[in-house]
Amino acid sequence: MNKPKILVVDDEKSNIDLLKTYLSADYDIVTANYGTEALEKAENTNPDLILLDTMMQGISGFEVCRKLKGDDKTLYIPLLMLTSLNEWSEKVKGVDAGADDVLAKPVDLNELGLRLKSLLRIKQYHDKFELAKHEALGEAGEKYRNLFDNTNDAIVITDLEGRVTSWNFSAEKVFGWMAWETTGKNVRSLIVPPDAADDYNRIINKVMNGEVVPGREIVFQRKDGTTMDVSMTISPLKDADNNIAGISGIFRDITEGRWAWRALQQSEKKYRDLFENANDAIFILDSNLNYKDVNKKAVEVSGYQRKELLKMNIFDIIPPELHMTSKLEFQKLSKFGFYEKFTGKIIRKDGRLIDVEINSSAIKDGDKVIGSRDILRDITERKLNEEKIKESLKEKEVLLKEVHHRVKNNMQIISSLLRLQSGYLTDRKNIEIFKECQNRILSMSLVHEKLYNSGDFTKIDIKDYVVDLTTGLLHSGKSNGGNIVLNIVVDDVLIGVNAAIPFGLILSELVTNCIKHAFPNGRKGEIRIYLHETDDGKIELIVRDNGVGIPEGIDFRKTKSLGLYLVTILAEEQLKGKIHLTRNGGTEFNIKFIG
Repeated sequence: MNKPKILVVDDEKSNIDLLKTYLSADYDIVTANYGTEALEKAENTNPDLILLDTMMQGISGFEVCRKLKGDDKTLYIPLLMLTSLNEWSEKVKGVDAGADDVLAKPVDLNELGLRLKSLLRIKQYHDKFELAKHEALGEAGEKYRNLFDNTNDAIVITDLEGRVTSWNFSAEKVFGWMAWETTGKNVRSLIVPPDAADDYNRIINKVMNGEVVPGREIVFQRKDGTTMDVSMTISPLKDADNNIAGISGIFRDITEGRWAWRALQQSEKKYRDLFENANDAIFILDSNLNYKDVNKKAVEVSGYQRKELLKMNIFDIIPPELHMTSKLEFQKLSKFGFYEKFTGKIIRKDGRLIDVEINSSAIKDGDKVIGSRDILRDITERKLNEEKIKESLKEKEVLLKEVHHRVKNNMQIISSLLRLQSGYLTDRKNIEIFKECQNRILSMSLVHEKLYNSGDFTKIDIKDYVVDLTTGLLHSGKSNGGNIVLNIVVDDVLIGVNAAIPFGLILSELVTNCIKHAFPNGRKGEIRIYLHETDDGKIELIVRDNGVGIPEGIDFRKTKSLGLYLVTILAEEQLKGKIHLTRNGGTEFNIKFIG
């Protein structure tokens, strides 16, 4: 058995994919992305039902609907419209355009499935009826009787007194009475409950005056006394002299459709409840920025009553200095369909300014923006908390600056005391020890100086630090500093404050070692320093000299020199790095660590 064919029309691929996923098990799906394509496929593929989005580029869904319902080839194809606006006027607009049913997005898929089944069933009834009618017009006698008996709609024919003369098979199924039970009985006693009698009599009076009463909905009853919703068309039957000789009634049980309608109303109520009870203020505006609908939170945030807001526009609640900004934002909204979340201010009814966070999206009719949906959140308290945090951070920054400043000054005092103390020493070895201590203090003091002058207390730009430290060390080695050239190649690298002190001590020890031992007896030479970040995110420091080099027999990890011992300990244990020594035309230390 062939599955019913549904033509899905939407210019959003994601919507089409969702509907195909949900419907493809029970239906053959044909898709169209634009109105012109939909019109072509509706005529060429002969779908059983059309699922049409209202808002599309080019021809709008409403215009497509009007064209389909204005064409005899597609007039009777059931058409279900999907609209992004959950407003009654939007649904009325769809029905006025010719739609057989209208659903608001986001669509409840279960409800959609029910609507499709109901519309396809009506289409099936119509197709069968049309087929039967066609056969009846082309043939006489037995074929007419087959049409009468086999149509899915109940058909009842009475004389002018209301006595049943014909009662088809579908009438037996719908009302529960067998045909032989009804012949000659008044139809009112069979199917018209007392509370519907007056309405039914008014309809019959119109028919007796020659009118056809189509599509009237009424409550009838079955043989077992249960009631049902019925759509009926009552027509006069005329004889050869054009006199009314009887009455024909065609009845369709729409109880299930009524249930679907009630389900629709419940669905609309559910979404209305979501709108009303949202935690954020929601304002619906037209293209002139007048308020067309607001929820409870909007009333609470603005301080105005709902009826007051619906007489206002956006410029009534925003400060004058933001009017131009709002106009520009709406122009941007008209162009792109939405704009990024931003913050602003609104004026409450009591005159108080409050900070709000705004998120807007366009409401479209086809490709035309006809309004916007603004969602506002009161962030006044959040703003106050942010200001408190900023003030607290500012105070901490001042405190940290003061700490780094005092530490640097204290280290300089210690360095000065060491220099003064060394002036009283005569033993050269002791003087060198004091000088090395001063250099180590210099390396640590410079870190605090850089942090003091930086806006970031967690990292320092190591480039200037390397230049300042090594230049200071070279100048402090006065005996041979004039014969040594520094060549520094350092990338812009940031090192965390926890790594900066051990890094500075390592660099100080390596450069001091070069100055003291690489170039004896006033020998000229060069010290090269390289620093960069590797591809794996580590920092690589290379200190190289072209001096006499460290003898092959000496293991720098086991030397009695405090400087190299510090380098090893700081690099491997403090920085969790790796240190490598190369002896080739001088000395090269290569250290890699995570900064």
